[in-house]
Amino acid sequence: MPRVRTAVLALPLLAAPGCAPAPTSELPLKVTTTFPADGAAAVPEESLPLVLLTLPIPEGDPFAVTLGRGGDAEPLTCHPGDDGVTLACPLDEPLRADTRYRVEVDLYADGETDATSQFTTALPEGLGFDVGPGLAVVQAGGEPTAAALLEQAIADEGSLFVCLHGFPGDAASLPWQGDVLLGRGEVLPGPSGEGEGAVREDEGYPLAAPGGLDDDGRLDGVADAAFLPVSVDGVFVPLLVRDVRVSGDVAVQADFGSVMDFELSARVPERAVDDLLAAVPDWALLLGEFLVLDVDTDGDGRDDSATLILRGQGERITLVGQLRGEG
Repeated sequence: MPRVRTAVLALPLLAAPGCAPAPTSELPLKVTTTFPADGAAAVPEESLPLVLLTLPIPEGDPFAVTLGRGGDAEPLTCHPGDDGVTLACPLDEPLRADTRYRVEVDLYADGETDATSQFTTALPEGLGFDVGPGLAVVQAGGEPTAAALLEQAIADEGSLFVCLHGFPGDAASLPWQGDVLLGRGEVLPGPSGEGEGAVREDEGYPLAAPGGLDDDGRLDGVADAAFLPVSVDGVFVPLLVRDVRVSGDVAVQADFGSVMDFELSARVPERAVDDLLAAVPDWALLLGEFLVLDVDTDGDGRDDSATLILRGQGERITLVGQLRGEG
């Protein structure tokens, strides 16, 4: 089984790129995103909720985080991480299988919900595609060499599945609205000889982007923030990406949905780049030399994010179960 950075499997509050520490009297404390992300599926039962914030958490400031399922909700005891902008919220017991959860964050403990994430430990149902083979890293920052190095590094890390969560898989169901999910796994031979995809049980589908298909099978999904399932040298690193856009075309023809043209564009904040490089030190010595930030998000004259564009074509598969053990 691939190694996992379990410290990242939590409800995190991360600092927005380019934001220097400042008192809350000057700038409001806000939630950047949470992990597991809103809409995520097949979330590992051992996951630890994390919350990501825009600014360092002022010492002594109150905050409240709750975890609910069904009509029940219970408070979580959360602790700021060493970076000051991540809240880790340990659970008394693992998440339950096939269960839908809701995390709510109240930063000022004033009864107002500042962020909500709904996710499930259940497997998603819907049309699936394997876009792993031939997946190209078109751009990774401002230096072409970085894209080639990253593409080589992730090429042998298993398949990448796109799931149109809840889509029946027929042209009669167009247009359709729902979540576009991404997760890593392996293609296994099915009983009929057709491919079946099993997602890695210790990763699930961490990326979720609300979207849909139009009448012509054109895919479009967007998310302010999401977690790209990246594995390098067997280390799973849920990579925080911002301004995410998933697009593509699903062939609308007699053999509906047999092929998908796929593209994901996003920007990777500097902090997330550092986390990626720290996860795989030996490999990072090479990539870190060429991965150049190329986006200035706050207009201060300093680049603080790297552009990321992935592109490929996927074949339809049947998504079944989770991959356990070595795969």
